[in-house]
Amino acid sequence: MGEVVALMNTAADLRQKLVISLAYYQGLRRSEICWLRWQDVDLEDYCLSVTDRQGARTKTRRSCTIALRPETAGLFARLAPDRVNEYVFTNPRTFYWAVSVRFEKLVKEAGIDYCTLHDLRKTCNTLMLDAGASRDAAMQVLGHTSAQVNERYYTGVLMEQQRRAINALPSIG
Repeated sequence: MGEVVALMNTAADLRQKLVISLAYYQGLRRSEICWLRWQDVDLEDYCLSVTDRQGARTKTRRSCTIALRPETAGLFARLAPDRVNEYVFTNPRTFYWAVSVRFEKLVKEAGIDYCTLHDLRKTCNTLMLDAGASRDAAMQVLGHTSAQVNERYYTGVLMEQQRRAINALPSIG
């Protein structure tokens, strides 16, 4: 989590902060972030519609509505006055390719050895489950249709989980 804080502190641009927030708190994929439209954002009810539509397909071809973290809603609200068109990130096609390059530079500036935008998505899942969220809730937030995918590729083991597992063993002296 310290790395995510470092990323947020290093990000100078409001859009960079929003990308980090959407990947970390909402577990969105890069394409889902890039193709967000302002109409998908509900700042009154703190929710976000991830919509499958022509030109902006979701990986699972399903649309869903997920809860929006207040911090993320605040970033949207600060960015809203600068609207240029219907898309949150102005030009989704060019932003899609640029976001990874910008994120890689940000990681280096933050002094982090290695981290991808997708790693934030995985961290979102791992931390939700560690905090006691149900697997179904985590799967719904991340847009997974299979518990096996969620378990195999998205659930990491935190150091604290390792400590709890090791400390659960009976003492041998």
